[in-house]
Amino acid sequence: MIVVVAGRQALAAQSNRTMWIALGVGVLITLAGLVLVPRVRSASDSATPAPRP
Repeated sequence: MIVVVAGRQALAAQSNRTMWIALGVGVLITLAGLVLVPRVRSASDSATPAPRP
């Protein structure tokens, strides 16, 4: 969400092809991070050994 807000402000100040590419890359990085974080957490949870009784 913050990427979109920052992108809109940047485009309002100076709208050119470089800014559009930077906004697109920022959105892709944000989406990739949102997809990868749950996978990393679940992998670390499954790697944790269960406590012994």
